[in-house]
Amino acid sequence: MDALETALSRSERVVAVNLAMGRQNKLIAYELGIAEGTVASFVARLRRKLGVDSRAELVRACGRTLPPTEAGDDAAAAAARLSPSERTVACLAADGLSNAEIAERCRRSRRTIENELASAYRKLGIGSRGQLASRFPGLAGSAG
Repeated sequence: MDALETALSRSERVVAVNLAMGRQNKLIAYELGIAEGTVASFVARLRRKLGVDSRAELVRACGRTLPPTEAGDDAAAAAARLSPSERTVACLAADGLSNAEIAERCRRSRRTIENELASAYRKLGIGSRGQLASRFPGLAGSAG
């Protein structure tokens, strides 16, 4: 990890990873569960910190500066794409709770939990609870 990379906050890194994937501010905001204006503020800070003038230069710089160096970085970037609700459901599923148990704990229908878990699987590129627990161990034990 170079000095510039360590100068970025965790939130800036997550936004930078999303920029490097070619995502627009609106989609980044939606996936991170934050306001589009907040994403714009992060983008402005990243441009200053990386010393670039345009968004295109920023996207290229993010791709060069933030290569995924560890599986944990990939997992963190993938988990950051989940909505807060999807993240909660995925964390509880990673902890071993059934859909019915998650629904009861979250006070939602079982069908809603199934839909949120399916959406989380799509965003994470997985197809089962086993993959959720093995490929994203940081999710287990982190439900709110």
